[in-house]
Amino acid sequence: MKIKAIINRFLYGIYMVTRLILTYLFYKYRFGNIGFKSILFGNFSSLTRPDCIFLGKNVRIFKNARMDCITSWIDSEFKPSIVIGNNVNIGQNFFVSCASKISIGDGVLISDNVAIIDNEHVYQKGKSSSETPIIASGITIEKNVVIYRNVTILKGAHIEEGVVIGANSIVKGRILKNSMAAGMCAKTIRTLS
Repeated sequence: MKIKAIINRFLYGIYMVTRLILTYLFYKYRFGNIGFKSILFGNFSSLTRPDCIFLGKNVRIFKNARMDCITSWIDSEFKPSIVIGNNVNIGQNFFVSCASKISIGDGVLISDNVAIIDNEHVYQKGKSSSETPIIASGITIEKNVVIYRNVTILKGAHIEEGVVIGANSIVKGRILKNSMAAGMCAKTIRTLS
């Protein structure tokens, strides 16, 4: 039993070193920054303007992430920035669309199938969304936040430190520090001690 555990630990170590090397080979010079020991697992389903994405140390982003920075749309110019702090873990099928600024603090855990979108199309009757302008407002997720599966975070949201967001929630506005929020739209359901 001990030998099997040692072999498995050794093989896992080789796998992690390989992923680390691949991350640096494929992405180090494309991203704005990739911090020490940050690993990108698998391929991106879409990666637009990675030079606007800044990863801290020890960030893990799992497979099928879609990260899009919108620099222009119709007649508007944007300066997008996605800043992810240290020790952040992001599950698979992560989607982020940024035309303003999205800031994710240190120690954040984001589960699978989470969407963070800081922009929206302006509705104009009779026009397709590809013909209408977008408006953007930054999103802030402070440190030590936990976001469970299938959550959507919309423009202008501010999630304060230590918050837990329940699965399948939609987040708009401000969620206060050290609380649990859930629902559509997410509301504080209790304070965490």
